[in-house]
Amino acid sequence: MDDQYGEIIKTCRQMRGMTLKELGEKTALSAGYLSMIERGLTTVKISTLQKIAAAFGLGLSEFFAIPLQGGGNVLRSHDRCSARRYVAGKQVYFDLRAYLGKNSVALAPYLLLLLPGMQREDAVPRPHVGEEFGYVLEGMVTLFYDGEEYELYPDDCFHFPSDKPHRVTNFSSRPARLLYVGIPQRDTLD
Repeated sequence: MDDQYGEIIKTCRQMRGMTLKELGEKTALSAGYLSMIERGLTTVKISTLQKIAAAFGLGLSEFFAIPLQGGGNVLRSHDRCSARRYVAGKQVYFDLRAYLGKNSVALAPYLLLLLPGMQREDAVPRPHVGEEFGYVLEGMVTLFYDGEEYELYPDDCFHFPSDKPHRVTNFSSRPARLLYVGIPQRDTLD
């Protein structure tokens, strides 16, 4: 996880007048672990980030949404910056939303980079509220969905309701890239 996201978490917590202990009580995470996250000393699962965002009354996409200079509805490749990226283990999400207005919560499109070497024991499928679409741009990925396992290659895609256990992983020795679009989770955490 990048230091800048730890800073975002710390800023959100302090703006709400919350102590690490209070945030821990709301998220079922220890104050020590939260402190390590804020200082950028550990990587964090997406589900943990969702818990933290929910404790602040935010959806995950709102939590990491950083407004573009000048606004607008087009996102140029040279305008995507590291501030619109977050890392969770061997997964790197690049936020592709051009419009990040207050009511922009219907879709959350990402360029998802799956780094090689994920372990099978780390690929725990989980359900949550929402819907997901993915299109494999490069590499090979493994999709677990509702007890089934699928190997996907470039130009393969998936689309499903998220209420069944699912997970996208990369067990290969090369990076994989996907175009990923989901509906931001607000009330249910995986």
